[in-house]
Amino acid sequence: MMPMLTVFSQALRLSSAAAMELLGPCFGGIVVSDRFSVYNQLSLEQRQLCWTHIDPDITAIAERPGARAEMGKRLLNLRHQLFEHWHRGKGGEINRKQLRQQFRTIRAEFE
Repeated sequence: MMPMLTVFSQALRLSSAAAMELLGPCFGGIVVSDRFSVYNQLSLEQRQLCWTHIDPDITAIAERPGARAEMGKRLLNLRHQLFEHWHRGKGGEINRKQLRQQFRTIRAEFE
């Protein structure tokens, strides 16, 4: 059985070649990470930025003046909705199909 999750520490100072070797030539999953450049070799469909690293960017946009602040506030609201639905799904209030639908709606607005 293949592992469901593997965690790499940036402290390892992986080279791109080493990271790709660890993932393997047939890697078909998704890497959730910071902006560590080692993962630039993966397609965008195989990369997801960790929300811990996205939040400061969105907050900075919300703190700018004018229209950018409004956009940033909207993005923060969408992030709040996303996690609210995630917690509802985890708590059994909504099923996986409903959760997926909510995520699709939020993702479309976010994009």
